Formats: sequence, structure tokens, C-alpha cells
Amino acid sequence: MSVDKSQLLVLVSGFTGLLGSQIALTALQAGYKVRGVTRSQAKGELFKQKHPELADRVSFVIVDDITAPGAFDEAVKGVDYFIHSASPLTPEDTKDNEGTVLKPAINGALEALRSAAREPNLQRVILTSSVAAAVADVNIGDRAGKVYTEKDWYPVTYDQAKNSTVPYFVYAASKSLAEKAAWDFVEEKKPGFTLTTILPSIIYGENQSGVPIDFTDPRPGGTNNAIAIALDPTRDVTQIAAPSGFVDVRDTAAAHLLAAEHPDAPGERFIVVQKRYLPVEYIKFFAKEFPGRELAKVPEGYVLPPVFSWTFDGTKVQKVLGLKLHEPEETLRDTANWLISIKPKI
Repeated sequence: MSVDKSQLLVLVSGFTGLLGSQIALTALQAGYKVRGVTRSQAKGELFKQKHPELADRVSFVIVDDITAPGAFDEAVKGVDYFIHSASPLTPEDTKDNEGTVLKPAINGALEALRSAAREPNLQRVILTSSVAAAVADVNIGDRAGKVYTEKDWYPVTYDQAKNSTVPYFVYAASKSLAEKAAWDFVEEKKPGFTLTTILPSIIYGENQSGVPIDFTDPRPGGTNNAIAIALDPTRDVTQIAAPSGFVDVRDTAAAHLLAAEHPDAPGERFIVVQKRYLPVEYIKFFAKEFPGRELAKVPEGYVLPPVFSWTFDGTKVQKVLGLKLHEPEETLRDTANWLISIKPKI
């Protein structure tokens, strides 16, 4: 029996972020109604202004603190699917790991689930985790030839993360600890909804929120930082942090929506990743795509830094949910064109 999607309501936290806004757009384009969770009325309205043809099926609620008890109680009322994509990024510093990263990630996820458990209509919760929740401890070093899957977990304790001075360690820990806390909650409380987690690598693509990009930020474009730097002639290749792999925001959003719809999604983790590009490869690719454009510099005598040889197996989401990924080059090209369109001289 076919489902009338126009009668179903999808709740999206992190509504004005790169991923959250794309999830909202993807759900709306599929025919759903969407309620977004945001901390700013003004930012919520910007999404409607960017997508006026969809505005009549969009509403949003203001949640100032996603870690507060009952934070999502009003937001979940009447909701069918809850996609919780709100979570901190890698910290700028490690002065307050607990306050800026760990508690927002862990308590934010738990409060989302507690509120969801109070809404009898709610069928599924999809939680955004990260491939960082699966990779081995970054302090161990390279695990040559290791292929990480959904069966792997990042081994870390709360105290280790709280006291760490390595930003990525803290970020990865927050993802692993938050996801584990979510699975433990479902196991112990046995709520009326099912849980699925999505583990994307670093996400590239156009931000659909309508919120202006702050190019004075040290990390312009948020997770699109590597591309923004590669396009900037005032920067150089050593400033590009090469991720272990990347994924198109459109594919990541599609994975979340498929997890809400597919009968085999409940109770599963899904890694979503395309391929790895080294810092100098970004510049080489853009030199071909944008001939004559000044790009980030490659210093004379540049030596490629050591590269981890481990990889992720992202085939499960394709086999089980039927997700079709964009070609990596298409993701890079589209993201670069978008960044150039909003600021030609990055």
C-alpha cells in the first residue's frame, strides 16, 4: 500500500546547518511536510525565502538549548519521523571539551530520544553520527590496510575525551559516545520508535539554509573548508586538512530520508562516504575545472605528508537502502561553483 507523504511530518534538528537544510529540502521535494528545529527565528525564515515554492509546507520551532530537559517535547508533537542532525563540529580549541562538544553531542542526542519516546505517533528516529564514531583511536597511528565498517567503534572514554588536547580526538569521541548513548537508550527503554544511525564522512555541498556564509571565519564554509581554501589564492596547500574521505550533502540527506522509509533500516548503522582526495589533488582538480583561476599555492619543495592507508567500506548503504552516490568529481565541481557564485574572489 502506497503512503501519502503529504500527510507525514518530518522533524529535522540542525535545520539551518549544511546537512539539516539539505535534509529538509530533500524531504520537501519528496512530498513530506517538514518542521525544523532552530535557535533563530530569523534563520528559519531565510530557508523559506530561499525556497518560496516549498514554504507552505515548512514550519519551525525554536529550541535554544538542545541539552535542556524536555528540549524537544513541543517539537515532536504529531511528528512521524525525527531526523536529529544537530551536533557540534570539531572544536577550535580544547579549553572546555565538556561544555562545547561532549555535553551538546551526548545530551542533545539523549534529549531528542527522550522527547521522541513521549510522542506516540513517532515511528522512527534517524540520528546523524559520523565515520569518526567507527575509526580506530587516532593516537594509535595508521592501521595499514584496515577497512572500517559499521561493526567498528571508536574506542574512547568520556574522561579521555574531556581531558584531551587534540581537537579531532574530542570530536570523534563525541560522535562515538553520543551514538553509543543513543543505542543504549533504545536497548534499555524500548521506546515505540526505531533507531537508525547515519555515519557520513566530511560533507561537501551547497548550503540550502539561505544563511550567508562568513568568509572571514577561519573555516569558511564550515565543512566545505577544504574546498574554500583550495580556491583561495591567499592560502596554500598546507592549510588544507585532507579528510579520510568526503561525501555529497545531497547523498547524505538522501541516506537519512531512505532510513526513514526503508523497511530494512531500523536498528542499523550506515556509513556514507565517497573517496579520499589529498590536499594537492584538490588544487590540481580545480586547475583543470577553472583554467586561469588563481588557486591556493603549492609551496616550492612541498612534500606530501604521511597519509593514513585505512579506508571505509560504504557499500552497505548502497546495497541495503539503494542509495546512489554522486561521482566525487561532481561533488567537488558543484561545491566549488556554488562557493565561487556567492564570493567570486574567495
